[in-house]
Amino acid sequence: TIATGEEIKATGHQNTKVINAKEATCTEAGYTGDTYCEDCQATVETGIAIAMKNHTGGTATCVSKAKCSVCGNEYGEVDSTNHGETEVKNAKEATSAEEGYTGDTCCKDCGTVLAQGETIEPLKQASEDPDTKGSSAWVWIVVSVAAAGGIGCGVYFFLKKKKIIQ
Repeated sequence: TIATGEEIKATGHQNTKVINAKEATCTEAGYTGDTYCEDCQATVETGIAIAMKNHTGGTATCVSKAKCSVCGNEYGEVDSTNHGETEVKNAKEATSAEEGYTGDTCCKDCGTVLAQGETIEPLKQASEDPDTKGSSAWVWIVVSVAAAGGIGCGVYFFLKKKKIIQ
């Protein structure tokens, strides 16, 4: 019946509309809405709840959860295997007295060592280097020969030893 008290013929609710419908998001559940008859102002069918959607987007790192691209909230779990920027720590130059170390590659965010460094052998003394062994003796020969008047011959042997002359 209408407010005037007149009775309306049953027409099968041909003029209906859905009211109170709400889309589900990642922060709130939704609702399908109620079907409402515009002719008799009656609720023909009650809607049902729609479950919240999952958060989407973003990437979890070794120190933070993923950030939803829709609502901006963090979600999920921290990913202890996803590291960002790295830095080298504990690097040490080799000297002639001590070995060095290339340094460990570490995550700047969580400090985890991602790659171990390697030991660097101590530097060789100049007298230990095979390219310079005996070169002081050749210089002495050149000087000696030059002093004796045989400059050309001494220079020839020196340059031959250094493989400048074939």
